[in-house]
Amino acid sequence: MKTINKRKNLIKEGFSILGWAVDDITHNRYADELLALEKEYEKNHRNFCAGRTYALSSIDCAKYWAVQHVLDALKNNTRHDIKSYIHLKKSIFLAESLVANYRKELEKEFEGFDFEAFFTLQDDLYQEAI
Repeated sequence: MKTINKRKNLIKEGFSILGWAVDDITHNRYADELLALEKEYEKNHRNFCAGRTYALSSIDCAKYWAVQHVLDALKNNTRHDIKSYIHLKKSIFLAESLVANYRKELEKEFEGFDFEAFFTLQDDLYQEAI
């Protein structure tokens, strides 16, 4: 149980940092927009995998993916072109656009954040509850 709480706390911390970095720069709340997209993807994923009970909630997983896409773009730069739009999740494009437009703000807020620990959460994200 302690490990699950650590995962949740790291996800919560990452999403809070994302919000601090990009919300209210304009009239848009970009972290919330990313979360809304990911919540829908997560809902569809869980409907597809009906009957499974996961250790992390759908909101936790949606927050993970919202932050993960931004961190991935910070680490690896934006890699997708407009041709990829029909093949990838819209949240990836929003995340890469946020990095392209607000890299300095994101890097400042995520300074000291453990990217590698966050990325390793993906391996256990859909661990089934015992």
